[in-house]
Amino acid sequence: MCEFFGSPLSSKTGPLTLHELSLRRQTSFTTFSLRGRVEHVLDLRSHRHLRPFIEIVRHFRLLMETQRLGRTTKLTPYKLVKSTQELWNNVLAPPVVWRGEPNALGIPAASQIFGRFAQDSGFEAVLYPSQQGGEECLAVYSQNFANSNSRIEVVGKFPEGATCTVLDKDNICLDGIKLPTR
Repeated sequence: MCEFFGSPLSSKTGPLTLHELSLRRQTSFTTFSLRGRVEHVLDLRSHRHLRPFIEIVRHFRLLMETQRLGRTTKLTPYKLVKSTQELWNNVLAPPVVWRGEPNALGIPAASQIFGRFAQDSGFEAVLYPSQQGGEECLAVYSQNFANSNSRIEVVGKFPEGATCTVLDKDNICLDGIKLPTR
C-alpha cells in the first residue's frame, strides 16, 4: 500500500492522514499472501534489461509540429529518451516527481506508458525496485497468462466472497470478473 499511495497510510498530508484522504474505510483494504510462478517477467532491477527497448526508441524523432505545439504549452519541454539511464530515471521516478503532470493534466505517467508497452509486448509481469522502501514489486498482467503456465494463487484465508483466488490460463480474472479463456 505504501507503493500505491506513495507513503504509509498513516503519513500526514496537512491535518489528514493518507488513509483519511483516500476516502475509503479501513475495511476497504485487504492484504493476503500469494504464491506462484510467472514465466515472462521484464526485470527492471538492472539497466541492462532496458537496452533492447532503447535500441528501438533511440532512433525516434519528434515531428516539427509536435515540437511547435510543445513550445506553446509553456510546460517544461521533454526530450526523447536515448539511454537506459534516462529511461530508468523516467520510469522509476519517485512519486513526488511523476505525479505532478498526470494529476494536473490528466495524462499518463512515464511508468504507466512503459507498463502498457510491457503488457502489449506480452510480458506477464514487470519486476521493479520499490520507490518506498528498498523492497521489490511485481506488477502482474494476468490477461497475458492465456498462453503460458504462469500461475498465482492466494495462500491461506482470503476475503469472504472472493471469486478470483487463482490466476492462470484457465482463470483470468479482471476487476473481479472471471473471463473465459481461449
